[in-house]
Amino acid sequence: IDCTQCGGSGEVTNYIQEAIRVDCPKDEAVINLLDQYDEQGRVVFWGGFTETVDRIFDIGVKAGWGVIRLDGRGWYSNIVTSGIKKNLGQACLEAFDNKKDYPKLMFDGQPGAGGVGLNLVASSMECFYSNTFRGEDRSQAIERIHRPGADHIRGCIIYDLIHLASDDYVLESNNKKRDLERLTMGQLRDGIQKCEEKLMREI
Repeated sequence: IDCTQCGGSGEVTNYIQEAIRVDCPKDEAVINLLDQYDEQGRVVFWGGFTETVDRIFDIGVKAGWGVIRLDGRGWYSNIVTSGIKKNLGQACLEAFDNKKDYPKLMFDGQPGAGGVGLNLVASSMECFYSNTFRGEDRSQAIERIHRPGADHIRGCIIYDLIHLASDDYVLESNNKKRDLERLTMGQLRDGIQKCEEKLMREI
């Protein structure tokens, strides 16, 4: 029986995949946001894919910002290094909170990385360069600048960079998932309230 891969020739065609960056209007939008928040010195950017995270990292470094990267590969920074008694993640988060040592610092990551306890309230903005279809990752990322300790007077702004129709489609899908999540929580709350009212009547 002939091999389905080589057809009996004994040779298999090898393919090499290569990522080639092309210019994108989103890159200019990132540069503009960095200029806009230059004085505040703390920004958060999210990319749904490894190549997106790397692209944001390169833009930040080129613009003269210190950058902290967190994705499936782990923590990395172009300026923050691990202390003797600290791991790199802890050192990066402390640097993000402390403007004295690093006046301009960007957090660049994938929304699902870092666990639920990640606190980025030092920034009043976050920008989604791209999203994944995991609505819970986006919800978790949004919460990271809205935790206790956030400056409510300064407020928080969320930016979404939309370029292709697919960007709009993924964002719309995530927003629908968030609406369903809220609806479910609302139904649960209503159910608990009805049970409590029934118990009070019986007592």
